[in-house]
Amino acid sequence: RQLAELTDAADDEGLKIGHRIFIDPDFSASRYRRRERPDFAALVAHIESGQCRIVGILEASRGSRDLTEWSGFLDLCRKRNVRIWVRSHDRVYDLSRRRDWRALADEGLDAADESEKISERVLSGKRKAAREGKPPGRLAYGFTRSYDEKGTFAAQLPHPEQAPIVAEMVQRVAAGEALFS
Repeated sequence: RQLAELTDAADDEGLKIGHRIFIDPDFSASRYRRRERPDFAALVAHIESGQCRIVGILEASRGSRDLTEWSGFLDLCRKRNVRIWVRSHDRVYDLSRRRDWRALADEGLDAADESEKISERVLSGKRKAAREGKPPGRLAYGFTRSYDEKGTFAAQLPHPEQAPIVAEMVQRVAAGEALFS
C-alpha cells in the first residue's frame, strides 16, 4: 500500500522513482522489533555507496521509530548530501539546512515516543488480561485453549490435529531439510 501511494505521489509531483526500491513490509521500525529490516540495511548501504540523491518515504515514522537509528540515518544522509522526500509532508528536506534537519529530528523523536506509548498500552492490556484470567495474545497454530467452568482461561494445550504437523515441521528443520523447494 505504501509503495503504491508513494509511487502515485511521485507521478503527481513529476518525480521518477529510481532503479532501487527498498521495502520492509510489516517489519517494525521500533526498538521493540524482533527482527532486523534487511531492506533498511540495504538502503543505508546504498546511501553510503554515494549512488543515492534522494530518499522517498511515505511518512517520517516509516524511516525509523528507533531514535538512535533515525539520528544515525539523518547524519548519514546529511554527510552524503541525500535529500529526504516525506510524502505526508509534501516536501523534500535538505539536511544541510538546520531547520530541515531539526524538523526531521523532531519527527524521529515523536515516532520513538509513539512507539513507547504503544508498548505501554500493549503491556497494560496483557497485564489486564492476566488479571482477568484471559489468554495471553493470539492463539498460535498447533495449539488450543481450555477454559474452566467460569469461562476463565485455564491452559494452552497442543491441538489434536495441528500439533503433530508442527512437530513434524520442527523435526524436519532440525534434521536439516529445506523449508522450501
